[in-house]
Amino acid sequence: MRLHLLLLAFLLMFLMPVPGFARLAGRSCNEKGGICMAFRCSRGRRQIGGCRFPGIKCCSV
Repeated sequence: MRLHLLLLAFLLMFLMPVPGFARLAGRSCNEKGGICMAFRCSRGRRQIGGCRFPGIKCCSV
């Protein structure tokens, strides 16, 4: 059971957006008024482009 909790914690940690990641991903997303997020845009936001790394989406704020 502890192993399940540990795996769940790692999964949630990898799915959370990284603070300050938008600065590393480039300025084009910030200039569009967006923020870079891993995998998909959160609820209430839509994809307006891509960021520097594959799989990273630029989402509207």
